[in-house]
Amino acid sequence: MAATVRFGIEEEFFLTDLDSGAVARRPPVAFHKAAREVLGDMLAHELLQCQVELKTPILQVSSEALDSLMQGRRRLIDVAGSFGMGVIAAGTHPLAQWRSQVPTSELRYEELLDDFQIIAQRNLLCGLHVHAEVREGVDRIELMNRVMRWLPLLLALSVSSPYWARQDTGLMSYRQAAYDEWPRTGIPRLFANELEYQRYVLPRAIRLSNCASLMHVPALSMPCALRSFFESLSSRNVYISRGVTRFVCTMA
Repeated sequence: MAATVRFGIEEEFFLTDLDSGAVARRPPVAFHKAAREVLGDMLAHELLQCQVELKTPILQVSSEALDSLMQGRRRLIDVAGSFGMGVIAAGTHPLAQWRSQVPTSELRYEELLDDFQIIAQRNLLCGLHVHAEVREGVDRIELMNRVMRWLPLLLALSVSSPYWARQDTGLMSYRQAAYDEWPRTGIPRLFANELEYQRYVLPRAIRLSNCASLMHVPALSMPCALRSFFESLSSRNVYISRGVTRFVCTMA
């Protein structure tokens, strides 16, 4: 019998005004309080106030994931509806304009905006992340290499962002194109195994894109659905920001 793999899922949503269809730029404070009472720790803020995130508990089988996600969605929809809002699960919001969005007032988001400036300001995007446990003794980099071949298929099955800022982009996943603005997205650099990976990144820790092995956590992180998968492996684009500068300084 195959060993059970524990995993968790995070799903991001747009809050939208039911009358106008526009994103809810400033949801009522009472909404978050009411949603927290119903959803508890499943609910989390996101970078922009028009977004929220639901987090499942630690799961072991796919049926648990489906039940958890469906129940969370229903509860979130009910609470949002009582405040005249709806919930959209999509990579982009068809009508939203990024320049008019309001950031969430939390330290980590303020630091993110300060580090990445317009790249973070334009991050009017939602996605679904899967975090899977990897058993002790399994080489996570070798596992990641086996998983990466499936990323284009996962993207193709999950595309939901053809519109951006009231325009038809001509793409099924504009989110994939928009997310390429971030410095560490796309297919990660190829490593043969964990030893080669550690030699490259230690003593500092960096998060490697859409399929990531975190050295301090026995897990493989896959923010797969609606993510950017097709950044060229040979790309040498350079992004300059205070965050990247600070990271480089810690490496010196």
